[in-house]
Amino acid sequence: MPKVKAVTAMKERLQEALSSLAEQEEIIDLVKEVVEKYGLEPRDVFSEEALGSAMEPDPVDPSIPYCDRAGNVWSGRGRRPLWLNEAILAGAALEDFKNPAYSG
Repeated sequence: MPKVKAVTAMKERLQEALSSLAEQEEIIDLVKEVVEKYGLEPRDVFSEEALGSAMEPDPVDPSIPYCDRAGNVWSGRGRRPLWLNEAILAGAALEDFKNPAYSG
């Protein structure tokens, strides 16, 4: 059975973490409000360097032929996955999802 001191310490750490998360959410809401109110664009707030690295897609395994920015992947074999079918139905082309790093 856990000791009371250990459980109390865990409870305090959890409360601190929750407080920090609530504060972060509040700040994010304020920032969103200001951005909307003043019609700010990302380039108005962030440097070009920060924007460039944020917009670059995460590297994808070069053995995977199809992927999207959300991290969905398809081997190109078998039935197309739902995420890809939905994107194509919405107007995207299969070529839009070709992995530029694909080495196959």
